[in-house]
Amino acid sequence: MKDCSSQFFHCANLHRHTAEALCLTRASGATTISLTSYPDSLVATEADIALYTSTWGTPSQDSPSVRNAQLAVVDVIYEAMLLKGREQTQEKLGRVARVISEPLHNVTRGGTPLDTEILLIAIRGTHYEMGRQHGLQVVHLRPLIVEAIEARFAQIESDSPNGTVAPLERFESLVREVDPPILEMIRGQAEALELDFDVLLRYDLGSYLRDDLTARRAMASQGCTTWAAMGSTTADGEPLLVKNRDCPLEHLPLQILVTASPAVGYRYIYVSSAGSPGVFSSGMNERGLVVADTYVCSTDIGPGLPDYSLMMHILEEHDTVRSALDYTSSVPRMGRHNLILADAGGDVAVVELGYHNLAIVEAQDGIVVNTNHFVSPELRDCFVD
Repeated sequence: MKDCSSQFFHCANLHRHTAEALCLTRASGATTISLTSYPDSLVATEADIALYTSTWGTPSQDSPSVRNAQLAVVDVIYEAMLLKGREQTQEKLGRVARVISEPLHNVTRGGTPLDTEILLIAIRGTHYEMGRQHGLQVVHLRPLIVEAIEARFAQIESDSPNGTVAPLERFESLVREVDPPILEMIRGQAEALELDFDVLLRYDLGSYLRDDLTARRAMASQGCTTWAAMGSTTADGEPLLVKNRDCPLEHLPLQILVTASPAVGYRYIYVSSAGSPGVFSSGMNERGLVVADTYVCSTDIGPGLPDYSLMMHILEEHDTVRSALDYTSSVPRMGRHNLILADAGGDVAVVELGYHNLAIVEAQDGIVVNTNHFVSPELRDCFVD
């Protein structure tokens, strides 16, 4: 199929810029088509194929009727192309529709099929506003979110020896002092989902309790795997970061893809969980910085920022791996995770996070691999196998 470029032109004082773009496209070998109300314009004379609409007598050259006439022509061309290659076009459109909208097949829980379609949501504004928009767009999943909250609390109680758990007051106090934005996001989610703020907060921080119990009793837990490559190790020389997200089957309906436009900071896109704050898995910002986490069962844990908060601030405030590493070393951390990072400049690294300790693992021969344990001398003895 030959390349083709179309230019739609209804504003006379911008014809030079449009024509320049048309000439550049034509010079690259593409067939150019113009659609304009000005037959003598550069846009019309420079195009291989010139189409015209007429809307004389309108109050303004920017009148909606100008656009309507041009859109009518586009619609006719579109329908003609569909009729000309009906079978091929329908097959391609069907393939796109299946990729976008069809859930995974044959995924069941207890014999009941699970809805595994990934929901795409968009949030913007302050952290409270983004949290509230998140909640409103996943409100239909509220029963599953409540089920997940109850399951976590029940698991913590079941895992606790003699029914006792570590207090969360110090943890909550530190987060309130160091990271108000993440609390505002949780507050917005709680309001939209009609959940008690303290309940949702303790659910989001409850992983600290579970980790404390898991580390003491050496219980098995799921975890993800990540790797990154750069330079000559990739096909095109561009950096590459990959994550396999390990989650229980019942969590699949809660997986979401989020595009975020914060009031202050870089825009970013990330994989997360419905009802959870911050970046709950992995993401990439508009500057090309990518981050993903893996869970590590560790004894080096304590009151500090959780990984989903760290990753949110990394994507909003940083554009290189080295800047993100400086940030993680400067703030209190809960521990229990590794973060793998890659940036547009080709830098990749892993940072192993502990409450007391932190270690950076650099790439070897352009590749770095990260799973669910620590490898650095600073933290490997803290890993609970």
